[in-house]
Amino acid sequence: MGNLVFRLDGKKFGGLLITNDPQETSAWVSELKNKIESLKIIHAASAPEKYLTISIGGFSAKVKNLDTMSSLYRIADKALY
Repeated sequence: MGNLVFRLDGKKFGGLLITNDPQETSAWVSELKNKIESLKIIHAASAPEKYLTISIGGFSAKVKNLDTMSSLYRIADKALY
């Protein structure tokens, strides 16, 4: 199974990377951010930035600690705030 990026709702997206290596996670997040921002998507409603930018946070868990995808979503969503 590969890495996944998916829409959660509205402006929120989720990503799933299965790894035990924090450096791999950091590299994946950095590459994802760079790829999205290199698209130069116009963000007309934004005064400080002409183009769309993104913010990324991370959450790490052992699979055995998660009962369902709903658990994963709930924990990740809570971490956003």
